[in-house]
Amino acid sequence: MWTLIKFMLRLLVLLIFIGGPIGIVLLIIYALKTGPRRRREQYQKFADGIGGEMVLGPKGNPLCARVIKDGIEIKVSDQVETEVHHHHDFSDGGIETDRRTFQYFIMESPGNFGFNVFLTKDSTIFKLAQKLGKVTDIEIGDPEFDKKYLISAKDPAPVAAFFSSHARRGALNALFDLNFKEFWVSPDSIIIRKGFQPSKDLIPANLQQYVNQFYLLVKG
Repeated sequence: MWTLIKFMLRLLVLLIFIGGPIGIVLLIIYALKTGPRRRREQYQKFADGIGGEMVLGPKGNPLCARVIKDGIEIKVSDQVETEVHHHHDFSDGGIETDRRTFQYFIMESPGNFGFNVFLTKDSTIFKLAQKLGKVTDIEIGDPEFDKKYLISAKDPAPVAAFFSSHARRGALNALFDLNFKEFWVSPDSIIIRKGFQPSKDLIPANLQQYVNQFYLLVKG
């Protein structure tokens, strides 16, 4: 993602220098043509890697890659988020704004789960969410599990029941060993995500491994 952005910025500077407004117009036309094509190619690789299909929106834009394993639907997609942080500049007393863009690789499975939980190993993410009042740390009564993960839920009971399955705990551990960082259960879906790494996350063998472990996590 960042490699493409850097390339586009360098091309923009070059075109402005060479062609002025005409160069900018050419760059916009190029971006409009290649952006959607690159995204479709990426999602087709997702679909081929998991042995599924690419799902398109009303305008033909890819929404996700989808596969169904033993009645369990698994969706693979990416997501770009921009985080904005404000901090004081003590040199002049002003406030600086720091924007960071992240691209995530996401797996999701819809279902009827009936509770909410957020889980991560990343204390930085968890502490930030705590400061925003979005999470509260809980334990589910499994010392090894509680020591390994930071867990937020209103009611520990359904979380403990959900992770009572040895296969489910093993699948979660395997996915976090594969660099997944954040896990959610909501009443109608299960989601897990990691930073998107095209050099790894578009390889069919890796995609199959991700999906197989996520299937075990959902199935329990």
